[in-house]
Amino acid sequence: MAFSPTIVPTVISTELKQACLKVAGNEKPYLLEVNPKKEYKINKCAYNAKIEAESVGGRIIFGWAIFIWENVMFDFIGHAVVEVEGQYYCVTPSIKADTKVLFLSDDSISFDFENPNSRLPSCEIPISKRLEVKKLLETRENIRTIKIKYPVSSGHISVTVEDAKALSKLENQQRELIDKVNYFLHPVKAKCPCGSGRQFKKCCRPHMHKAFG
Repeated sequence: MAFSPTIVPTVISTELKQACLKVAGNEKPYLLEVNPKKEYKINKCAYNAKIEAESVGGRIIFGWAIFIWENVMFDFIGHAVVEVEGQYYCVTPSIKADTKVLFLSDDSISFDFENPNSRLPSCEIPISKRLEVKKLLETRENIRTIKIKYPVSSGHISVTVEDAKALSKLENQQRELIDKVNYFLHPVKAKCPCGSGRQFKKCCRPHMHKAFG
């Protein structure tokens, strides 16, 4: 079983500010309301923001949506929001139905709307110094390096046989490393990251202990 329990940060910690400076040279992220419309699609924030901005006479603002995996890492995902008369808001629905997004503007980010293969960037900043976390981030970067070579169609990518084998191996490594990171760093009395609602120590951790303890 593998999970990646990233959530929208509720506290702007010193660590988070330092990560923001490293990524964007800007340490002032802010929480924005997410007001999705039914015609806007998940993972299509640049296109959603463009349509919305044109319809309301606003403009697109590029930057980063920030998530935290407690004790593990900060996840920075390229994101686009809308600005109207100095007010920013997000129109892109999230997979987890989040009502707010922690957004960090970054003028260095752009998006080529004429290129169907164009993607917004992403990066991860470790919080923990554990070797498992370092290996996990390296594995995730290797997965991205392969996937970014191919266009996305209907949420899927078609890859060569060689890259498909490499992705399969890397994704198996990722699942095991995510389990290891959860085993070592997820608070034992907190709710299990699998979403069961039970304490971690009474849910998935005992099974992980057999493999990693």
